Amino acid sequence: MSKKERLQSERKSLFEKCINVGSSKELLSVQELLANSIRRCERELREAGNKNALFFHIKCLRLYADGLVWLVLHPHTIRQLAKNSGAPRSIEAQGKAFDQVLESARMHLRTRKVPVFIADITNIIRIGDIIICPSHEVPIIVECKTHLPRPEHIMQGRHGRQVSRAAGTLKYLAKGSAKIFGNDIYQHAIESPHVSERNWNSIIKICEAALKDGWAFAQLSDYEFFWAYTRGNQDFVMDAIGHYGKQIDGGFVGSSLGLMNMSDGLFPPPAVWPIPSELRFLLMEEDIVVMHMVDARAFEYDFGSGERIEIRPAEDYPIHVMTRGKEYPLSRRFIYDVLYGFETVKSCAQGLIDFARQIHAGINVDTETPLPEKPVAYHIESIKEASELVKSGINAKNALVSMPVVLLAQLQCKAVKSEDKAREQEDISSESVQAYAVVDVETLEKLLSKRDVAQRENC
Repeated sequence: MSKKERLQSERKSLFEKCINVGSSKELLSVQELLANSIRRCERELREAGNKNALFFHIKCLRLYADGLVWLVLHPHTIRQLAKNSGAPRSIEAQGKAFDQVLESARMHLRTRKVPVFIADITNIIRIGDIIICPSHEVPIIVECKTHLPRPEHIMQGRHGRQVSRAAGTLKYLAKGSAKIFGNDIYQHAIESPHVSERNWNSIIKICEAALKDGWAFAQLSDYEFFWAYTRGNQDFVMDAIGHYGKQIDGGFVGSSLGLMNMSDGLFPPPAVWPIPSELRFLLMEEDIVVMHMVDARAFEYDFGSGERIEIRPAEDYPIHVMTRGKEYPLSRRFIYDVLYGFETVKSCAQGLIDFARQIHAGINVDTETPLPEKPVAYHIESIKEASELVKSGINAKNALVSMPVVLLAQLQCKAVKSEDKAREQEDISSESVQAYAVVDVETLEKLLSKRDVAQRENC
């Protein structure tokens, strides 16, 4: 068996494990398998002659890890975690530090029993080292360090930037508005009741047809076209795209290959599309490629009573929605929802007009004064210190509190039994990696209050 065949066989096995994850324990276990395989390939890259097979293998495994994230977290949450710049860090280059991250992830799984993600095996988690998911919308971001900085230094340098970015992101996810470190704007989330409809049946049909005939074509409307092809048949499709491209004005073209090269957290990889698993694997292997072309005119809708949508492809904000006598320019991200997320054009248009109506109706945005770039930081090592800090009357609007993650786990326990306390102490004493969590004062107060209630109920 050649190296290429061996790697593909390994990917197939890992793919099956990923799509059949049934528990938080299995979720972390398959991530460790992905991490070990990525690390081994990174090590082989030092001596390999033809490196393409290894690079492709690593790319696929990181996309598998992205797919696992999409199975657990809300799309909006994923988008926020993906916003930090930079490519995924080499696992091999981290050496023992990455082993400590794995050790910490296992500890979090034992103490919390909720999904845990290892950031550095993904493309789309760019904040923190470990993401703990007690909910699918507001996770816990954990930074792991071999040596914790002194409390007075936590907000300084790279550590300070990481803490500020993580704290701002979590505040935004929890409250819907926040100023995030590194951004010049005050972000506010608007939740739309719109439920998207997507063209998954069309994807299935065209992929199955391409498997049979080498390539396939589907025209969903006068302005929307799908192609799919297998290896060696791309020239037919590219010629067809060129032909149709000459007939449209201001078109948009996307592909499954382009989607898998994105790392902005906007769209899930084919590994978790709601289509048959054999098609998912072939798409991930690039044995099938889907192409999608949409004419700008497809989005132009007239809803009557002066409500309409116009597309101006050359503009930075090409979607213009008119409602109630006002015009709202919107990002081309909504077009990408159709192009790469396969939302139907009709569904997208309805979502756009609903969104514009929400904005027009008025949204109550609590634009509180943003925190300074680096808030005052406090560090605690025990529940007693947490209680004393809250009672001390600190300025809750301008303070963040750091603590060992094992202490946060204790604070989050719904009930504290004696055997649980013993296990927690065992985790603390055996933990060689130092990890800290940062929360705002309001969150710390709530955690203490809930813990007090749980202790009384457990008595």
